[in-house]
Amino acid sequence: MLLLGHSFFLAYLAGCLFFYKERLLNFDSAYYTFHLLFQEDYFIKHGRWISYLTQFFPMMVMEQGGSLATFLQTYSASFGLWFYLLFLLVVYGFKNVTGGVFYALAMGLTIRYKYYAAISEITFSLALGAVLIAWLTSRYRPEEGLSKLWFWGVALLIVVFLLGTHPVIIAPLLVFFAFDVAYHKRWRDIWNWGFIVLVLGVYAYTFLQLSTSEYESARMGVLAQLSAVLQSPSDFHVVSVMKRYFDVDYAFPAVLLGVVTLIMFWYRRWISATVFLLGNIAWLLVNLGTYSYLDSDIFIMIDGYLALFGLIWAIPLLLFVMRSNYRTVAFLIVASLLIFSSHRIHEKHKFFTNRLELLQQTMDDYAEKGIYKVRFNTDHFDWHQLWYPYQVPHETLMLSAIEGPEYAKTIYVNHLYLPEEYFEQKEQWGFLHYDHHPAVSRLPEQYFKLPQGRYPLASIARWLE
Repeated sequence: MLLLGHSFFLAYLAGCLFFYKERLLNFDSAYYTFHLLFQEDYFIKHGRWISYLTQFFPMMVMEQGGSLATFLQTYSASFGLWFYLLFLLVVYGFKNVTGGVFYALAMGLTIRYKYYAAISEITFSLALGAVLIAWLTSRYRPEEGLSKLWFWGVALLIVVFLLGTHPVIIAPLLVFFAFDVAYHKRWRDIWNWGFIVLVLGVYAYTFLQLSTSEYESARMGVLAQLSAVLQSPSDFHVVSVMKRYFDVDYAFPAVLLGVVTLIMFWYRRWISATVFLLGNIAWLLVNLGTYSYLDSDIFIMIDGYLALFGLIWAIPLLLFVMRSNYRTVAFLIVASLLIFSSHRIHEKHKFFTNRLELLQQTMDDYAEKGIYKVRFNTDHFDWHQLWYPYQVPHETLMLSAIEGPEYAKTIYVNHLYLPEEYFEQKEQWGFLHYDHHPAVSRLPEQYFKLPQGRYPLASIARWLE
């Protein structure tokens, strides 16, 4: 079992290094990465202060004058390094080997496209949520005496770190709390109940605070659409998208977990098995409501909250399968799941690799004509291949400049449908991108030497051919 855990996280780290462009030069990852370079300082959004940990090493590279490629590789690898260090903490610090393998399963069972969204707080939430559960199921769990204060104090410390990640992690944690109480018959464990109530109270307060945030309240508000989805599922594209997603990426682990659930019923673990089923149904409904607005196959969106299924699905594998007397069967189950998941994660790089090649070739085509800044309207944007138009400027600027700052090029997609007059207001534009348009001189010359001048409007893009 231990070898499986090491192999998974070393492969995870190797993927972070090898696919650094695919992980950082797309969508929100590109947005974060560009602002780190542009501000030459930490870039923290929505109060997710856990990002300080992952930005520490790339900031050191920047301060030492490292190249853009080194900066990107370090930033991408920092996530894999932290995840591996947490695995080592669980296995050797908590002395919980099955907890470490559980952590690997939580990080691999349902993450697919999200692996290539390097800055996602969802992934860090999964990691720390799994670490908390590994601690709560470790050999250090006390029975009496002062050690209780020490044990629960460490658990609360992990919760503090969890609060710096995405708050939706409370959903799979609730499933674990309910499953654990039923499975281990902790009905009268006052300390355990006190911890659960405290965590629920902290997260209730967190969600109340988030309700005042325009960004977060907008995301929580879409849950109101769930009733409409349930009444007319055929009217919502998210239903067909999620069905196809499950068929391709989740079918094998879902079927295997279904068999494990039936076996739990056979062994009269009725309450635990029922909790597991209800937890899955509830989280599936949350995802249907959350992504009810989708009208195209943007898989990286639904791969966000769906990824938390990994933590839920790994719970019976930890408490029922890996700690059973059937060690060989447990090993085969875990090994097959980790191999299957690793293969599925690796396969997803093709979308991001092809996407970057498409953007690079488009820039090269115009560079041959002496055009290093080009502008497209959205009627010349392939939504199927490229998904998000508003991060293309960040993506293309950094992608082109990896060879050197003098190779910097950029593409701007008019996703706001601004009139042509808007682009004629100034004689020269600096760098057009998502939320503001800084002068070229404000870009760090260490990484970007973008030419002055306007963005000519192109009518034909390579991705339309």
